[in-house]
Amino acid sequence: MSDTAPAGASVPVNVQRVLRDSSQLEVLLKSQTKALGTVQLMIGLLTLLFGIVSTVWNGNSGAVLSGVYYWGSLTYIIAGSLCIAAENELISTSRVCLIRGSYGMNVASAVTAAIAMIIILVDLAIWTDNCSKGIAGVLFVFTLLEFVVSICLSASTCKANGCCTPQIFVISNSSMPQQPADIPPQRRDIKVNEVVV
Repeated sequence: MSDTAPAGASVPVNVQRVLRDSSQLEVLLKSQTKALGTVQLMIGLLTLLFGIVSTVWNGNSGAVLSGVYYWGSLTYIIAGSLCIAAENELISTSRVCLIRGSYGMNVASAVTAAIAMIIILVDLAIWTDNCSKGIAGVLFVFTLLEFVVSICLSASTCKANGCCTPQIFVISNSSMPQQPADIPPQRRDIKVNEVVV
């Protein structure tokens, strides 16, 4: 039986995915995901509480009318909770789902924080009341901190998930004969006929 496949025949090819980083667990532990998730959770709770105060104090602001204090804080709380759960979960199939969910929620949290910063800046430019500006200023600082934390957690969960990790694809063909590494392949000279026009 010949080691080479006939022309036009399909040849089975094995493709293996090799990750350069170690395990997902080590990546998450090095990035302090649990601590940053706790910070995210606390920012979400404080944003919710200051949002309630802002609603009572000045109910006709753009941030209150858009509800960004409420749906934004809910996004921050969910993202932080998923980060904490992903690090607490032992190695299992649910851990992979938690890491992917945490990555998606942190991206959503970063987008939400960016939108909230724009809305709060517009409110700060419009308001003349110093107390309302003070509450909005504190909420802007929390939102800016949330934006930075979400970006950091998105990067670490992306690395743990493998989507940002450099990958090597090893392709091997089981039907092709393998030459030992110390023997160089034989050189075939191809003669090309020159055509003069």
